[in-house]
Amino acid sequence: MKNNKNVVMGASLSVLLLSSSLHANSLAIGLKDNGFKQAKLSEIAVEDYDLVNVDLMSSSIERQSVHFSQAISSANKVAFKNQGYTDISDEYWFEVTGRELMAGVAVAISQPGALIRLSGKSVKNDMRNMQQHAIEPEFVSLLKAGVTLKSAFSQKVTAEQFATANIFPNSSALQLNKTLGAGKFTLKVEQLLEEDQRYMVNVKEKNAEHKLHLTIDKQSYRAGQDILFNSKLLSRQGHALLGTQKVSVKLPNGEVNALEVVKLDNQFKITLPQHVNDQNTGQLYELLIVTEAQSQGVTVKRNGKVAFAVNRPTARLEGKVDHKADSVAFNVNVASEGRYEISGIVYGTNQQGDAVPFMLSRSAYYLPVGIHQRKLAFDQTIIDNSGLQAPYTVKSVQLMDQSRLALLQQL
Repeated sequence: MKNNKNVVMGASLSVLLLSSSLHANSLAIGLKDNGFKQAKLSEIAVEDYDLVNVDLMSSSIERQSVHFSQAISSANKVAFKNQGYTDISDEYWFEVTGRELMAGVAVAISQPGALIRLSGKSVKNDMRNMQQHAIEPEFVSLLKAGVTLKSAFSQKVTAEQFATANIFPNSSALQLNKTLGAGKFTLKVEQLLEEDQRYMVNVKEKNAEHKLHLTIDKQSYRAGQDILFNSKLLSRQGHALLGTQKVSVKLPNGEVNALEVVKLDNQFKITLPQHVNDQNTGQLYELLIVTEAQSQGVTVKRNGKVAFAVNRPTARLEGKVDHKADSVAFNVNVASEGRYEISGIVYGTNQQGDAVPFMLSRSAYYLPVGIHQRKLAFDQTIIDNSGLQAPYTVKSVQLMDQSRLALLQQL
Protein backbone atom coordinates (compact mmCIF):
# COMPACT_ATOMS: atom_id res chain seq x y z
CA MET A 1 0.00 0.00 0.00
CA LYS A 2 1.33 3.38 -0.89
CA ASN A 3 2.06 6.00 1.64
CA ASN A 4 -0.17 9.07 1.22
CA LYS A 5 1.84 11.25 3.55
CA ASN A 6 5.51 12.04 3.72
CA VAL A 7 6.17 10.26 7.00
CA VAL A 8 9.40 8.37 7.70
CA MET A 9 8.39 4.81 8.41
CA GLY A 10 11.41 3.70 10.40
CA ALA A 11 13.88 5.34 12.74
CA SER A 12 17.52 5.29 11.69
CA LEU A 13 18.26 2.47 14.13
CA SER A 14 15.61 0.33 12.45
CA VAL A 15 17.15 0.86 9.03
CA LEU A 16 20.62 0.13 10.42
CA LEU A 17 19.51 -3.13 11.94
CA LEU A 18 17.77 -4.23 8.76
CA SER A 19 20.89 -3.58 6.69
CA SER A 20 22.96 -5.44 9.27
CA SER A 21 21.31 -8.79 8.47
CA LEU A 22 18.37 -9.46 10.74
CA HIS A 23 17.23 -12.84 11.97
CA ALA A 24 14.90 -14.79 9.68
CA ASN A 25 13.11 -16.95 12.23
CA SER A 26 11.30 -20.20 11.52
CA LEU A 27 7.98 -18.35 11.84
CA ALA A 28 6.57 -18.31 8.31
CA ILE A 29 3.20 -16.59 8.01
CA GLY A 30 1.09 -17.40 4.96
CA LEU A 31 -1.86 -15.36 3.75
CA LYS A 32 -5.29 -16.62 2.84
CA ASP A 33 -6.63 -16.21 -0.67
CA ASN A 34 -4.61 -14.71 -3.52
CA GLY A 35 -2.45 -17.82 -3.46
CA PHE A 36 -1.06 -17.26 0.03
CA LYS A 37 -0.71 -20.49 1.92
CA GLN A 38 -1.78 -21.09 5.48
CA ALA A 39 0.71 -20.25 8.19
CA LYS A 40 2.96 -22.93 9.57
CA LEU A 41 2.56 -21.26 12.92
CA SER A 42 -0.65 -19.39 13.69
CA GLU A 43 0.13 -18.29 17.23
CA ILE A 44 3.09 -16.41 18.69
CA ALA A 45 4.25 -17.80 22.00
CA VAL A 46 4.55 -15.33 24.87
CA GLU A 47 8.13 -15.03 26.03
CA ASP A 48 8.90 -15.12 29.75
CA TYR A 49 9.59 -11.49 30.54
CA ASP A 50 7.53 -8.59 31.86
CA LEU A 51 6.60 -5.55 29.81
CA VAL A 52 7.33 -2.14 31.32
CA ASN A 53 5.56 1.20 31.31
CA VAL A 54 7.86 4.02 30.21
CA ASP A 55 6.85 7.66 29.81
CA LEU A 56 7.15 9.27 26.40
CA MET A 57 10.16 11.56 26.02
CA SER A 58 8.45 13.78 23.46
CA SER A 59 4.88 14.78 22.67
CA SER A 60 5.69 15.61 19.02
CA ILE A 61 5.40 12.03 17.80
CA GLU A 62 3.53 11.33 14.57
CA ARG A 63 0.12 9.79 15.33
CA GLN A 64 -1.16 9.00 11.84
CA SER A 65 -1.18 5.35 10.84
CA VAL A 66 1.04 4.71 7.83
CA HIS A 67 1.62 1.71 5.55
CA PHE A 68 4.53 1.40 3.17
CA SER A 69 5.79 -1.38 0.91
CA GLN A 70 8.80 -1.45 -1.35
CA ALA A 71 10.01 -3.97 -3.88
CA ILE A 72 13.32 -5.63 -3.07
CA SER A 73 15.53 -7.63 -5.40
CA SER A 74 16.98 -11.03 -4.55
CA ALA A 75 19.89 -10.04 -6.80
CA ASN A 76 21.06 -7.72 -4.02
CA LYS A 77 21.67 -10.83 -1.89
CA VAL A 78 20.28 -9.13 1.20
CA ALA A 79 20.62 -11.49 4.17
CA PHE A 80 18.20 -11.26 7.05
CA LYS A 81 19.86 -13.78 9.32
CA ASN A 82 21.29 -12.28 12.47
CA GLN A 83 24.99 -13.06 12.19
CA GLY A 84 26.00 -10.85 15.08
CA TYR A 85 29.15 -8.82 14.74
CA THR A 86 32.89 -9.55 14.93
CA ASP A 87 35.57 -7.04 15.86
CA ILE A 88 39.16 -7.97 14.97
CA SER A 89 41.65 -5.92 16.95
CA ASP A 90 45.38 -5.44 16.52
CA GLU A 91 45.60 -2.74 19.19
CA TYR A 92 45.15 -1.91 22.84
CA TRP A 93 44.64 1.27 24.81
CA PHE A 94 44.61 2.50 28.38
CA GLU A 95 43.99 5.71 30.28
CA VAL A 96 46.64 7.57 32.30
CA THR A 97 47.17 10.97 33.91
CA GLY A 98 49.60 13.70 32.96
CA ARG A 99 51.47 12.88 36.16
CA GLU A 100 51.93 9.26 35.09
CA LEU A 101 53.07 10.21 31.60
CA MET A 102 55.71 12.55 32.97
CA ALA A 103 56.94 9.76 35.28
CA GLY A 104 56.84 7.16 32.49
CA VAL A 105 54.27 4.46 31.63
CA ALA A 106 54.94 0.87 30.58
CA VAL A 107 54.01 -0.25 27.05
CA ALA A 108 54.21 -3.80 25.74
CA ILE A 109 55.18 -4.15 22.07
CA SER A 110 54.63 -7.49 20.35
CA GLN A 111 55.04 -6.30 16.76
CA PRO A 112 58.04 -4.18 15.64
CA GLY A 113 57.12 -0.78 14.23
CA ALA A 114 54.04 -0.25 16.40
CA LEU A 115 52.22 3.08 16.26
CA ILE A 116 51.52 4.90 19.54
CA ARG A 117 48.91 7.65 19.68
CA LEU A 118 48.57 10.02 22.66
CA SER A 119 45.24 11.84 23.07
CA GLY A 120 44.15 14.35 25.68
CA LYS A 121 40.66 13.59 26.95
CA SER A 122 38.06 16.32 27.16
CA VAL A 123 36.57 17.03 30.56
CA LYS A 124 32.83 17.61 30.98
CA ASN A 125 32.00 21.28 31.50
CA ASP A 126 35.65 22.19 30.77
CA MET A 127 35.37 25.14 28.40
CA ARG A 128 39.12 25.59 27.99
CA ASN A 129 40.81 25.05 24.65
CA MET A 130 41.70 21.36 24.62
CA GLN A 131 44.62 22.09 22.32
CA GLN A 132 46.63 23.09 25.38
CA HIS A 133 46.54 19.42 26.45
CA ALA A 134 48.12 18.15 23.22
CA ILE A 135 51.47 16.41 23.63
CA GLU A 136 54.29 17.43 21.30
CA PRO A 137 56.11 14.36 19.90
CA GLU A 138 59.50 16.05 20.26
CA PHE A 139 59.10 15.84 24.05
CA VAL A 140 58.37 12.10 24.07
CA SER A 141 61.11 9.56 24.75
CA LEU A 142 61.24 5.77 24.85
CA LEU A 143 63.21 3.80 27.39
CA LYS A 144 64.18 0.15 27.73
CA ALA A 145 65.52 -1.21 31.02
CA GLY A 146 65.79 2.39 32.22
CA VAL A 147 67.95 3.52 29.31
CA THR A 148 66.70 6.18 26.90
CA LEU A 149 66.79 4.87 23.32
CA LYS A 150 68.22 7.02 20.54
CA SER A 151 66.34 7.21 17.22
CA ALA A 152 63.44 5.37 18.83
CA PHE A 153 60.83 6.78 16.45
CA SER A 154 60.81 6.52 12.66
CA GLN A 155 57.90 8.94 12.24
CA LYS A 156 56.15 11.61 14.28
CA VAL A 157 52.77 13.29 13.72
CA THR A 158 51.89 16.43 15.66
CA ALA A 159 48.47 17.48 16.95
CA GLU A 160 48.52 20.33 14.43
CA GLN A 161 49.01 17.88 11.56
CA PHE A 162 46.12 15.74 12.81
CA ALA A 163 43.96 18.86 13.14
CA THR A 164 44.82 19.89 9.58
CA ALA A 165 43.66 16.45 8.40
CA ASN A 166 40.53 16.85 10.58
CA ILE A 167 41.12 13.53 12.40
CA PHE A 168 42.04 12.52 15.95
CA PRO A 169 41.52 15.91 17.66
CA ASN A 170 44.03 16.80 20.37
CA SER A 171 46.24 13.83 19.46
CA SER A 172 49.80 13.18 18.41
CA ALA A 173 51.41 9.96 17.24
CA LEU A 174 54.79 8.26 17.04
CA GLN A 175 55.82 5.18 15.09
CA LEU A 176 58.46 3.02 16.69
CA ASN A 177 61.59 2.15 14.77
CA LYS A 178 61.31 -1.47 13.63
CA THR A 179 64.90 -2.13 14.67
CA LEU A 180 63.78 -1.90 18.32
CA GLY A 181 61.94 -5.20 17.97
CA ALA A 182 59.41 -6.39 20.55
CA GLY A 183 59.41 -6.31 24.33
CA LYS A 184 58.66 -4.06 27.30
CA PHE A 185 59.35 -0.34 27.02
CA THR A 186 58.69 2.82 29.00
CA LEU A 187 57.07 5.81 27.34
CA LYS A 188 57.92 9.13 28.99
CA VAL A 189 56.82 12.70 28.29
CA GLU A 190 59.29 15.48 29.14
CA GLN A 191 56.69 18.17 28.41
CA LEU A 192 55.04 19.89 31.39
CA LEU A 193 51.51 18.49 31.63
CA GLU A 194 48.66 19.14 34.01
CA GLU A 195 49.01 16.34 36.54
CA ASP A 196 45.33 15.45 36.74
CA GLN A 197 44.61 15.74 33.01
CA ARG A 198 43.53 12.40 31.54
CA TYR A 199 45.15 10.93 28.42
CA MET A 200 44.53 7.88 26.27
CA VAL A 201 47.53 5.86 25.14
CA ASN A 202 46.69 3.78 22.06
CA VAL A 203 49.15 1.15 20.79
CA LYS A 204 48.33 -0.17 17.31
CA GLU A 205 50.34 -3.04 15.84
CA LYS A 206 49.60 -3.28 12.14
CA ASN A 207 50.22 -6.70 10.58
CA ALA A 208 50.49 -8.17 14.08
CA GLU A 209 50.99 -11.91 14.50
CA HIS A 210 48.20 -12.06 17.09
CA LYS A 211 44.80 -10.39 16.90
CA LEU A 212 41.80 -10.40 19.19
CA HIS A 213 38.62 -11.78 17.61
CA LEU A 214 35.57 -10.59 19.56
CA THR A 215 32.21 -11.87 18.32
CA ILE A 216 28.83 -10.90 19.76
CA ASP A 217 25.74 -13.01 19.00
CA LYS A 218 23.51 -10.05 18.09
CA GLN A 219 23.38 -6.28 18.49
CA SER A 220 20.04 -5.60 20.15
CA TYR A 221 19.11 -6.79 23.66
CA ARG A 222 16.53 -6.30 26.37
CA ALA A 223 17.62 -4.86 29.70
CA GLY A 224 18.62 -7.74 31.95
CA GLN A 225 19.10 -10.14 29.03
CA ASP A 226 22.16 -12.35 28.65
CA ILE A 227 24.83 -11.54 26.05
CA LEU A 228 26.73 -14.43 24.54
CA PHE A 229 30.11 -13.70 22.99
CA ASN A 230 33.35 -15.29 21.88
CA SER A 231 36.73 -13.75 22.64
CA LYS A 232 39.90 -15.35 21.27
CA LEU A 233 43.46 -14.11 20.79
CA LEU A 234 44.44 -15.87 17.56
CA SER A 235 47.65 -16.12 15.56
CA ARG A 236 47.75 -15.82 11.78
CA GLN A 237 47.53 -19.60 11.63
CA GLY A 238 44.45 -19.62 13.87
CA HIS A 239 46.16 -20.86 17.05
CA ALA A 240 44.71 -19.39 20.26
CA LEU A 241 46.80 -17.92 23.08
CA LEU A 242 45.73 -18.59 26.64
CA GLY A 243 45.58 -15.47 28.74
CA THR A 244 43.48 -13.26 30.98
CA GLN A 245 40.61 -11.04 30.03
CA LYS A 246 38.55 -8.37 31.71
CA VAL A 247 35.03 -7.63 30.53
CA SER A 248 33.04 -4.46 31.07
CA VAL A 249 30.19 -2.52 29.52
CA LYS A 250 30.33 1.18 28.66
CA LEU A 251 27.06 3.03 29.11
CA PRO A 252 26.00 5.85 26.77
CA ASN A 253 26.89 8.40 29.47
CA GLY A 254 30.49 7.15 29.46
CA GLU A 255 30.27 5.17 32.70
CA VAL A 256 32.11 1.84 32.58
CA ASN A 257 30.90 -1.10 34.69
CA ALA A 258 32.85 -4.34 35.16
CA LEU A 259 30.78 -7.48 34.53
CA GLU A 260 31.00 -11.02 35.86
CA VAL A 261 31.75 -13.51 33.09
CA VAL A 262 30.41 -17.07 33.01
CA LYS A 263 31.93 -19.73 30.74
CA LEU A 264 29.16 -21.43 28.78
CA ASP A 265 30.30 -24.27 26.50
CA ASN A 266 32.46 -22.58 23.87
CA GLN A 267 31.14 -19.12 24.65
CA PHE A 268 31.15 -16.56 27.44
CA LYS A 269 28.01 -15.14 29.02
CA ILE A 270 27.38 -11.82 30.75
CA THR A 271 24.09 -10.43 32.04
CA LEU A 272 23.13 -6.86 31.30
CA PRO A 273 22.03 -4.60 34.17
CA GLN A 274 18.25 -4.42 34.59
CA HIS A 275 18.28 -0.63 34.75
CA VAL A 276 18.33 1.27 31.49
CA ASN A 277 18.37 5.06 31.61
CA ASP A 278 15.34 6.39 29.75
CA GLN A 279 17.31 9.49 28.78
CA ASN A 280 19.56 7.34 26.57
CA THR A 281 16.95 6.77 23.87
CA GLY A 282 18.58 5.59 20.66
CA GLN A 283 22.10 5.57 22.10
CA LEU A 284 24.44 2.62 21.99
CA TYR A 285 26.28 0.65 24.64
CA GLU A 286 29.71 -0.96 24.18
CA LEU A 287 31.03 -4.34 25.26
CA LEU A 288 34.71 -3.87 26.16
CA ILE A 289 37.33 -6.62 26.36
CA VAL A 290 40.87 -6.20 27.71
CA THR A 291 43.04 -9.28 27.19
CA GLU A 292 46.68 -10.16 27.81
CA ALA A 293 48.73 -13.27 26.99
CA GLN A 294 52.31 -14.43 26.51
CA SER A 295 53.86 -15.63 23.27
CA GLN A 296 57.48 -16.82 23.28
CA GLY A 297 58.30 -14.57 26.21
CA VAL A 298 56.63 -11.49 24.69
CA THR A 299 53.54 -9.89 26.23
CA VAL A 300 50.62 -9.53 23.83
CA LYS A 301 47.91 -7.03 24.77
CA ARG A 302 44.70 -6.41 22.88
CA ASN A 303 41.49 -4.48 23.48
CA GLY A 304 38.25 -5.08 21.65
CA LYS A 305 34.84 -3.42 21.62
CA VAL A 306 31.50 -3.90 19.94
CA ALA A 307 28.45 -1.65 20.08
CA PHE A 308 24.93 -2.83 20.83
CA ALA A 309 21.51 -1.42 21.64
CA VAL A 310 19.62 -2.04 24.88
CA ASN A 311 15.88 -1.56 25.07
CA ARG A 312 13.17 -1.84 27.65
CA PRO A 313 10.32 -4.17 26.59
CA THR A 314 7.54 -1.65 26.05
CA ALA A 315 5.39 -3.90 23.81
CA ARG A 316 5.35 -7.24 22.03
CA LEU A 317 3.49 -9.30 19.46
CA GLU A 318 1.70 -12.28 20.94
CA GLY A 319 -1.23 -14.66 20.54
CA LYS A 320 -3.18 -15.46 17.40
CA VAL A 321 -2.09 -14.32 13.94
CA ASP A 322 -5.00 -13.38 11.64
CA HIS A 323 -4.20 -14.17 7.99
CA LYS A 324 -5.99 -11.96 5.49
CA ALA A 325 -5.84 -11.57 1.71
CA ASP A 326 -3.92 -8.27 1.75
CA SER A 327 -2.31 -8.29 5.19
CA VAL A 328 -1.43 -10.17 8.35
CA ALA A 329 -2.99 -8.96 11.60
CA PHE A 330 -1.12 -9.26 14.89
CA ASN A 331 -2.04 -8.72 18.50
CA VAL A 332 0.17 -5.95 19.88
CA ASN A 333 0.39 -5.92 23.68
CA VAL A 334 1.37 -2.33 24.54
CA ALA A 335 2.63 -1.45 28.02
CA SER A 336 3.98 1.99 27.10
CA GLU A 337 2.08 4.47 24.98
CA GLY A 338 3.90 5.34 21.78
CA ARG A 339 4.37 4.72 18.07
CA TYR A 340 5.07 1.16 16.97
CA GLU A 341 6.09 -0.32 13.65
CA ILE A 342 5.48 -3.87 12.36
CA SER A 343 7.59 -4.95 9.41
CA GLY A 344 8.16 -8.13 7.43
CA ILE A 345 9.64 -9.61 4.27
CA VAL A 346 7.28 -11.20 1.74
CA TYR A 347 8.54 -14.20 -0.25
CA GLY A 348 7.12 -15.63 -3.46
CA THR A 349 7.90 -18.82 -5.40
CA ASN A 350 9.90 -18.77 -8.65
CA GLN A 351 9.70 -21.25 -11.53
CA GLN A 352 12.32 -23.45 -9.88
CA GLY A 353 10.15 -23.73 -6.79
CA ASP A 354 12.48 -21.60 -4.63
CA ALA A 355 11.20 -19.03 -2.12
CA VAL A 356 12.44 -15.57 -3.19
CA PRO A 357 12.11 -12.33 -1.15
CA PHE A 358 10.52 -9.56 -3.20
CA MET A 359 8.81 -7.06 -0.88
CA LEU A 360 9.55 -5.29 2.39
CA SER A 361 6.39 -4.03 4.09
CA ARG A 362 6.00 -1.78 7.10
CA SER A 363 2.99 -0.51 9.04
CA ALA A 364 3.20 2.02 11.86
CA TYR A 365 0.62 3.00 14.47
CA TYR A 366 0.36 5.26 17.49
CA LEU A 367 -1.00 3.02 20.26
CA PRO A 368 -2.14 3.62 23.86
CA VAL A 369 -1.62 1.06 26.62
CA GLY A 370 -3.60 -2.13 25.98
CA ILE A 371 -3.89 -5.02 23.54
CA HIS A 372 -4.57 -4.00 19.94
CA GLN A 373 -5.00 -5.97 16.73
CA ARG A 374 -3.07 -4.21 13.98
CA LYS A 375 -2.20 -5.37 10.49
CA LEU A 376 0.98 -5.51 8.46
CA ALA A 377 -0.37 -4.38 5.10
CA PHE A 378 0.94 -5.30 1.64
CA ASP A 379 1.01 -3.66 -1.79
CA GLN A 380 -0.93 -5.77 -4.28
CA THR A 381 0.73 -4.01 -7.23
CA ILE A 382 4.18 -5.11 -6.08
CA ILE A 383 2.86 -8.65 -5.65
CA ASP A 384 1.38 -8.64 -9.18
CA ASN A 385 4.57 -7.21 -10.71
CA SER A 386 6.96 -9.54 -8.89
CA GLY A 387 6.74 -12.30 -11.50
CA LEU A 388 6.53 -14.78 -8.64
CA GLN A 389 3.78 -17.24 -7.83
CA ALA A 390 2.09 -18.80 -4.85
CA PRO A 391 2.77 -19.98 -2.28
CA TYR A 392 3.74 -16.66 -0.66
CA THR A 393 5.04 -16.37 2.89
CA VAL A 394 6.00 -13.59 5.29
CA LYS A 395 9.21 -13.90 7.28
CA SER A 396 11.55 -11.74 9.38
CA VAL A 397 8.63 -10.11 11.19
CA GLN A 398 9.78 -7.37 13.56
CA LEU A 399 8.26 -5.02 16.11
CA MET A 400 9.94 -1.62 16.52
CA ASP A 401 9.29 1.02 19.17
CA GLN A 402 9.74 4.10 17.01
CA SER A 403 9.15 6.46 19.94
CA ARG A 404 12.21 5.12 21.77
CA LEU A 405 14.28 3.85 18.82
CA ALA A 406 14.21 0.26 20.05
CA LEU A 407 13.97 -3.05 18.23
CA LEU A 408 11.66 -5.06 20.48
CA GLN A 409 11.02 -8.35 18.73
CA GLN A 410 12.19 -10.47 15.79
CA LEU A 411 10.13 -13.46 14.68
